[in-house]
Amino acid sequence: MRPRFRNKAQSNIYFLSKRKVTGERREKILKNIKFISIASIVLIGGYFLSN
Repeated sequence: MRPRFRNKAQSNIYFLSKRKVTGERREKILKNIKFISIASIVLIGGYFLSN
């Protein structure tokens, strides 16, 4: 028995979609980090201005 080999097009679609999903996840994490950092800067700035 010999192993099955897929066409290059099928494997490329799989790896491209997998790469797209990891890229979207990275963008979402960066967006969340930006939001949290801006919100914390605003809250800390407000705290110092109120004192």
